[in-house]
Amino acid sequence: MQSLKVNQDNPELQVLEMTSQALLNEEVIIHPTETVYGFAAVFQSVTARKKILDIKKRSYNHPMSIMVNDIDQILEISGLTASAWLKEILIRLLPAPLTILLPRNKNLHSDYWDQFPKLGFRYPDHILSQRLLECTGTPLITTSANFSGKPPALAARDLPRDLKQQVSIILDGGPTQEKISSTILELDLKSEAIKQVRHGALSWQEIEKRIAGLK
Repeated sequence: MQSLKVNQDNPELQVLEMTSQALLNEEVIIHPTETVYGFAAVFQSVTARKKILDIKKRSYNHPMSIMVNDIDQILEISGLTASAWLKEILIRLLPAPLTILLPRNKNLHSDYWDQFPKLGFRYPDHILSQRLLECTGTPLITTSANFSGKPPALAARDLPRDLKQQVSIILDGGPTQEKISSTILELDLKSEAIKQVRHGALSWQEIEKRIAGLK
């Protein structure tokens, strides 16, 4: 395990390059997001996905989220054709400390992802996460960096030692901004309705403010 200091608002290029190369080598890293510290790995890497599930001690049928830095990536991975309502919702809400649940409308040729009728997407409002995605050039698996059932880490110092020892790189950017997990929203495309599944970093009042006037 290698711990690297990083500026969350202006991440160092050398750190980004080292970390993205580790990800492309199917390794698992830990990094801060705007909400909590999270694991990251290449989205379609079977090897890296298994590593994360093993580290977290999480079952194979427990979903993780997909981190992107573009709304079109959400539509491409989910296989959804964007209605005017869906496109406008995503534009108004993202990027943000949100996880958006959407129906999976195509086969991803993965026993893991294809077991889930819905996929969770994170488009973080966080410069380090966005730059990491840009440098790696592919969507990433994202899930909180903790053992299953334990509280998420809000700073690198909060990470358990035996968890840290199982990843290749830890990006230590100090405390996270929000200090709480992402809000989870489920979008119902048929009724064009939004359901809050989990309270989190983005308040319902702020969500309503962003979508005000949308028909």
